[in-house]
Amino acid sequence: AAAEIIQGARKGFNQSDRGHNLFIQFASLTDHLIKLCFHGGQPRSKIINIATEFSALKRMMPLDIIMPIQQSLTISLPAFDMNNNERQHSASVFSVSDLPTISGIADEAEILSSLQRPKKIILLGNDGVEYPFLCKPKDDLRKDARMMEFTAMINRLLCKYPESRRRKLYIRTFAVVPLTEDCGMVEWVP
Repeated sequence: AAAEIIQGARKGFNQSDRGHNLFIQFASLTDHLIKLCFHGGQPRSKIINIATEFSALKRMMPLDIIMPIQQSLTISLPAFDMNNNERQHSASVFSVSDLPTISGIADEAEILSSLQRPKKIILLGNDGVEYPFLCKPKDDLRKDARMMEFTAMINRLLCKYPESRRRKLYIRTFAVVPLTEDCGMVEWVP
């Protein structure tokens, strides 16, 4: 069903459109990340050399894809001025120009010591910042993604009340991006 929806959306773009190019970039990046999640590496190795073992992933950079971090996945609506009864309009309220895009990937990925052997990768943003992610194989992250959506809603509710704002109450959230039913990426938070 998801493939049909994607195909239907893809038909809305001409071959030369930027949107068509984004579909191709998304599909290719997703395929490479799924392969990276399930890549076993050498039995005792703690590092994967992305530049050699995933050279196609390295070559496809830079991308027009927004960095999948919590800040990019959370919608911020414009403020409402109670005195003027008007919304503070801005042409760039939903602009993606302020959000970092993926410009590269670090040459090496760290294989963590656990049963599933997840990989810690570093995606480079066009803003010059390094964004670490955990690529988890053999784990259904869809429930984790829903939990992060729920905690983001709780944080919005906490912001509504002066007492919780005064006490700076919030739940630390992070991005969870399911790639398939059994693998995905998690934003690495310090």
